[in-house]
Amino acid sequence: MPISKSNIFFSKATFILLTLLFSILFAYAAFLISGYLLSLIYPVLGFQNYDYRQVIFYTFLKLFITLSAIGMIQLALSLLFRSFIYPIGVGMFMLVFSVLVAQKSFSDFIPYTGAYNAVMNILSENDSFARLDYCNMVMVVVFLLISFYLFKRKGQF
Repeated sequence: MPISKSNIFFSKATFILLTLLFSILFAYAAFLISGYLLSLIYPVLGFQNYDYRQVIFYTFLKLFITLSAIGMIQLALSLLFRSFIYPIGVGMFMLVFSVLVAQKSFSDFIPYTGAYNAVMNILSENDSFARLDYCNMVMVVVFLLISFYLFKRKGQF
C-alpha cells in the first residue's frame, strides 16, 4: 500500500516541530539546573533569592513559537528551491537583518526577530505575549499550509 503524500508531508512537519520541542525542553531544563547548581555552589550570586521560573518558562515558550515559525518558513523555502544553499542564505540574511531592525515597529512581522526579543524579555522580565508572538503563531499555520501546497504540487518525497 502506498503512503499518501499528506502523511509524508505531515510526518516531516511533525518531525521538525518535535525536534524543536525537545531541543527547547532540553535547553529549559539545562537552564534551570544550572541556576540551581549555581545557587548551591556560589550562594553569593543570589540565584536562590529570586524565583525566575515564570519569566524563563514564557521566554522559552516564545522561543519555541518563534523557532516553529522559522522552521516552517525554512521548510517552505527548501521545497521552493532545489538547492539547499538558498534557504540557508535566506536564513542567514534574515538573522543579520532581524538584529538590525529589531527595534523598529514593523519587526513584529518578522519571525526571525523573536530570538533577539526573547533575550530582551529575560533582561526586562517580560512574561506576557506580544504582537510578535501572535504573528508567529499565525505564520506557523500559514507557512505550514504553503509548504503543504508546494509539496503536493511538486510531488517530492
